[in-house]
Amino acid sequence: MLEWLKGILGEAYTEEIDKQVSAEIGRGFVAKADYNARNEALKTAQAQLAEAGKAIEGFKALDVEGIRKAADEWKARAEQAEKDAAAQVAAVKFD
Repeated sequence: MLEWLKGILGEAYTEEIDKQVSAEIGRGFVAKADYNARNEALKTAQAQLAEAGKAIEGFKALDVEGIRKAADEWKARAEQAEKDAAAQVAAVKFD
């Protein structure tokens, strides 16, 4: 129940208004715990991307075809991780 809403609305307060306001708040905001969890996941993904980028650069410096293929695979994984991280951020923003 939104006790603060009673103070604002006074006599006009009803349980129905309380439910409607609660529903709208739920659509517009994300729980802090959910936000923090997704933010930590994003930070982890970004750290992994940075590490993968370094590995890619190290692989590309070598002139062995097999290692170049591995670098391309890591790059694809890094791009996918970046897309996943962006999707998580978007989900946090829109949740």
